[in-house]
Amino acid sequence: MAKKSGTFLTVRQITRRNLISMGLLVLLLIGVNLVTYHFLTGQARRQAQISLERLDAVEQMLGQLGRLQVVEREMALAALQRDTVRVDERGALLTGQLQLVADQLDALTALVLPPMQTQGLAEHWLRRLQQLLRLERPDYNRYQNERLVELLTDIFTSLEATLEETAQDLGQGARPEELAGQFAAYTQDVREFMGNLEQLRTNLVRTLQLQQRLTKQNRIYYLGVSLVVFLFGLVVLTVVRWNRRLVASTQLLRQGIDRIQRADFTEMQLQPKDEIAAAALHFQQSIGQYKDAILADAERETTQEHLIGFLEVVSEAADGDLTLKAPVTADAFGSVADAYNLMVESLAELLKETRRNAQDVGVQSRNLIQIFQEMEMGGETQSRQVEQATQAVQRSATAAQDISDKAELAQNVASLVDQATTGGHRLVNDNIEGMQLIRVTVQVINKKMKSLSERLLEIGTIAQLISEIATRTTILAMNASIEASRAGEQGRGFLVISDEIKRLADKSAEATKQINGIIKSIQTEAGEVTASLDEETRTVELQTRLAQDTGEAFHAIQEATGQSRQVVNEISQLSRQQLEMNRNVEQAMRKVAEISELTLRQVRDSAAITTGLTEQSGELLASIETFRLPEDADTSSL
Repeated sequence: MAKKSGTFLTVRQITRRNLISMGLLVLLLIGVNLVTYHFLTGQARRQAQISLERLDAVEQMLGQLGRLQVVEREMALAALQRDTVRVDERGALLTGQLQLVADQLDALTALVLPPMQTQGLAEHWLRRLQQLLRLERPDYNRYQNERLVELLTDIFTSLEATLEETAQDLGQGARPEELAGQFAAYTQDVREFMGNLEQLRTNLVRTLQLQQRLTKQNRIYYLGVSLVVFLFGLVVLTVVRWNRRLVASTQLLRQGIDRIQRADFTEMQLQPKDEIAAAALHFQQSIGQYKDAILADAERETTQEHLIGFLEVVSEAADGDLTLKAPVTADAFGSVADAYNLMVESLAELLKETRRNAQDVGVQSRNLIQIFQEMEMGGETQSRQVEQATQAVQRSATAAQDISDKAELAQNVASLVDQATTGGHRLVNDNIEGMQLIRVTVQVINKKMKSLSERLLEIGTIAQLISEIATRTTILAMNASIEASRAGEQGRGFLVISDEIKRLADKSAEATKQINGIIKSIQTEAGEVTASLDEETRTVELQTRLAQDTGEAFHAIQEATGQSRQVVNEISQLSRQQLEMNRNVEQAMRKVAEISELTLRQVRDSAAITTGLTEQSGELLASIETFRLPEDADTSSL
């Protein structure tokens, strides 16, 4: 028996090792959880700060670009008005704004394209753990942002060269309509620059929102993990506590049985806390009394020569018949016989009590076996239910994957609609710019026609003056002819001259009338042209407003498409999260199944131990049945 106990582990050793393993596992889980949480929180804060700095740089660049467009338009208006001083001032201001935009672009490039940094081995493996656990998603917009910044640099280089060349030509006196190609190239560059900058800002805002959402998810995840670890530790402590009590009581009883087998009847110090420990205490008391009986039997053997009758009674008692009593005589052995009788009665009572306790132990053991059988059946039922729940979770995961695929398809369709809306919005902007150029041209022509009308009025005034001079000349010629007629032959030559002057005056008057007619015709046509230009201006303004309304409608469509795409993105994210949660639940159900299987094995082991205890109690009852007690004698006589 000792050899077998040295070969196998005891229940106490198994319990101690399980307790140490579970404690180390709980401490390891808590440590890994805390280290990973602190690392991920710091990383999220740093990434959020970098994203905010990038977004602030983009906003500042948008403001600088807006001011650059205002300065460019003011310079174009000054060139139309032939204000060279204002053109030079706006050109210098335009150069300064270009330098500010270039500085902002350099700062943005430094933020979006940071220098490569070395990464420690621990940080590298922690980041790999993040990605494996899906606690941190990679920055999918990083490469797109880098391409956008490089494209912005190229576009700004072209825009800067075009704008500097245009400013130089305007400063040299070139007309804006002569630089229509350069203005068109500048407008195209500005539109592409603004579009890419808006795309970069959208990517940065999306990245910041994703980082905030991931930070919240990490907090919730680690809170749940901490709670699960705490509950797991609490359950482990509870199981270990009750297991210790049961193991201690069982070991006490087993130690008592082992001592009896080794013929060791020394008393053990017992403090019963449950029924098994109380049975062990009663068993120890019975063994002590049995020891006293053996000692008394040894004493009787020394006195067998003096008390033959007493020895006969003792021999019957030694055979197990405790119903006989030794005769009490008046000699010195009477007290011995009396003490023997009392001892036999006490022993019989103790054996009766021991038998009752052994029977109670057998009943309790059978009850424990029944309970363990019910627990085994419950464990098997739980395993089947866990398997069914796992299958349901797998079906839910398949449905979540289908939802994610549909959301991705809707996102692609929204992207196509967004691209078409962006193209329409770009065409509307081109139409608006063309309308604005036509309106400026019509306004200039209208101003020129008004100036021409003023000049025609001045010409009409001069023609009126010439007509008056011709009239007065005709009067003077008539007076000269009258005076020449009075002079007779001497004034005949002067008469010819006066007639010629009169003809010239008449021709001047006729030419003046023709000039007045032509001037009135030109004024009439100029008025019609002015009216037509005003009508054209109103038409252009109306078309411009319609184009602007169309652009706003395209913008609203684009915003609605963006919101729809954002909603689809959120649906896709939620479906992915649901899929991940289903996978986590599936893993948890598998762990529960493993725990149920382990519990079932432990229940079966406990049932085997209880069965052994029942067999030992049966052996104890069989040993007690070898004694014939007074109660058994009364029963047989009846």
